[in-house]
Order: sequence, then C-alpha cells, then structure tokens
Amino acid sequence: MRERGRAEKEPLISVVMPFYNVGEYLREAVESVRRQSYTRWELILVDDGSMDESLQIARQLVDSDPRLCCLQHEDRANKGASASRNLGLARAGGDYIAFLDSDDVWVSDKLAHQVDLLNQYPGVGMICGASQYWSSWSDPNVVDRVVQVGCRPNTLFQPLELARILYPLERRHAPSMNGLLAPRGVVEAVGGFVDGFRGMYDDQVFLTKIYLSYSVYVTDKVYDRYRQNRAGSVCHLSGISGDYLTHRLRYLQWLRAYLIEKGIEDRGIDRRLLREEWRCRFPALHNCLRRLDRQKKVLKRMVRAAWNQAAR
Repeated sequence: MRERGRAEKEPLISVVMPFYNVGEYLREAVESVRRQSYTRWELILVDDGSMDESLQIARQLVDSDPRLCCLQHEDRANKGASASRNLGLARAGGDYIAFLDSDDVWVSDKLAHQVDLLNQYPGVGMICGASQYWSSWSDPNVVDRVVQVGCRPNTLFQPLELARILYPLERRHAPSMNGLLAPRGVVEAVGGFVDGFRGMYDDQVFLTKIYLSYSVYVTDKVYDRYRQNRAGSVCHLSGISGDYLTHRLRYLQWLRAYLIEKGIEDRGIDRRLLREEWRCRFPALHNCLRRLDRQKKVLKRMVRAAWNQAAR
C-alpha cells in the first residue's frame, strides 16, 4: 500500500471512458480502474447518447466514488468515440492520459507498470503493450489468446518507425487504445482525436499522429482484456455492413493530407500508402492478382517437385 504523502506527489492520471449502450459491462470496466494498484487517477465517463440503462449506472458509480465524473454531449447527442474522447480530454486534469473502452477491463497493475516505464524513459510520447483477446467471457471453453503489438517488444521506437511497420499500412497488430499511457502534453500537441472519424479508424488516426511525431516504447506486458464477439461492437457492426474498404480509404486519404500538412516526407510511408490506396480503389483487381500470385507459387512448387523426382 502506497503511503499517502508519496501518492499525493505521484502524477495524476486522467482515464477517459466513453460509453454507449453498455449497461451489461460498464460496472466491470469501471471496477477494473478502481482495482488499480496505482491509486492517483481520475475517471471521466462520457455518455455518447446511450439509450439503455448505461447513463443511470454511470451516475450511480459517480455518486459512490469522488474520483469519477460523468459528462454528456449537448442534447445527449450520439457523436461517436472520437468526439466523446475529446470531450473527456477537455475535462481532464491529469499529467498523463489513459483510455479504456467501456466493455473491456484492465489488469490491476496496468497504470503502475506504465508510470514506472515513463519514469525510465523521460520524453517518450507513449507507452503501449499487449492485449488479451478475451473470448472466455461468453464461452468458458474458449482459450483466450495474447496478441502482442506487431514489432520488437521492450523496445523504444523513434518517430515514424511504427507508422511504417504497423497496421494500418502493414498487417502487423497495432496497440489497443486500452493499453496505452501518454503524457497529457503529447495528447494535446497532436490535437487529440478527429471528430469526423466515427466507428472505424478513429483509434488509428490518433495513434498515427503520435507515431509520426514522438518516440514510443512498446512492451510485451499484457495491459488489458479486450472483449471479443460482442454483438453491437464497432467491429461486429462493420462486418455486417460490409463498408470496411470505404472506411479504410478514408483513413488513407486523411493520412496523405496530414503528411502534407505537417511537411512529413518519408519514402517508406509514401510507398506503403500508395500501395494501400491502390488496393482499396481496385479491390477486385487486387484480389485477382493475389490469386494469380498464389497459383504461380503453387505451379513453381509443382515444377520443382517434378524436376527433383526426374533427377533421382
């Protein structure tokens, strides 16, 4: 247990948690913040126009803990996660910023571990780590799996590096929003989230802005449990609507404009960006070429096997 005098000198962490129709999960998410071994935090709940009992539950939680507050958009509008996180950031008073989705949970030492890393790496723009893809919440027979960020773990990456090697420009896993901690000044300097991105790529826009301007430390420690297969989640709804390529192309167009605006020139990023734009604009042709490439590889293996057989 941390001594009170020591705790008061520790940095305050503002945790921003937007929520929308998650009455079944909200208490569990909030409780995972309350269970943190690092105790100097504030939790800012942001209602995004919920139509279930979520707002009532949030108000009950706020009444029971002075470290919590609850915000709403004007007229209880539904504006999406980006606008809701920005509303929470405007209220945040902490030295560091963290985010937690309202249907996921943190491990108990998440904040303490990340604050220690920030102390070890002063000037770093963000700490991020692995996530546990949590399927057993709905089916105890399913084995949960740990997904690492798709790069060398326990490593400090310089600006631009992660933009070149992680999703969305490559297929390697990007960090979860649940698993990061950033100095408040960094979040403010990149301008927070882009309100116009709703549903998909809102996280990636924010992460990309940090990758391009700041160093990032990536650890292999698991920081959160990321709930899988929840009906009504963004990924679930996107899969139903089938508009993934539309969202992806919009992100890529935003990235191109942002690079120009910031005067950032990088051949690796430019090459990958052009490739991904082409794939989104001509998906049928891209899929056809991929099939041809696979068939070519199969044919090569068959020819090689026949040649080896004939040479015996």
